[in-house]
Amino acid sequence: MKYIKQMCVISLISFFSSNVFASGESHFVNLSGDYTCNGQDRIDKTLSGTTLILTLDSKNSVFNKTYGAYQLRWIAPSKMKVHGLPKNIQATGVVVTWKSHLAISFKNTNRHALTDYGTGVGVVKNNSTLQFFSYQPTYKNGDNSTWTCVKHSVKK
Repeated sequence: MKYIKQMCVISLISFFSSNVFASGESHFVNLSGDYTCNGQDRIDKTLSGTTLILTLDSKNSVFNKTYGAYQLRWIAPSKMKVHGLPKNIQATGVVVTWKSHLAISFKNTNRHALTDYGTGVGVVKNNSTLQFFSYQPTYKNGDNSTWTCVKHSVKK
């Protein structure tokens, strides 16, 4: 019986170690920074070279529970046209995180793009890559896209 109890304790420790501590989910990771994003959009097809900038809102984050709150800016390169709109497309919004999960909400800041807004869900991988699905309910009668955003390396 003592052997069975020891094996159960060892199994529980192994489970929690591999699923919580090893995954990096037991502590808060600041995702602030610049990301280069590439996406696949249902209507506009391939979208590449956009920049996503996340800025931590430390006042509204709960670090000991791994909840993060961020302001976001999304910028399309000047030679890129997104949704048929003029160059230098920008969107603003928010991102919230919990452990390795994220939710995003954004709106195009162009005054001619009043119906270009969306929301999404995703995951954080390796503390430097964001992968998410977004939905824009009013853009051309509904649109969706998948994105991968990789954080720029920090120069020292």
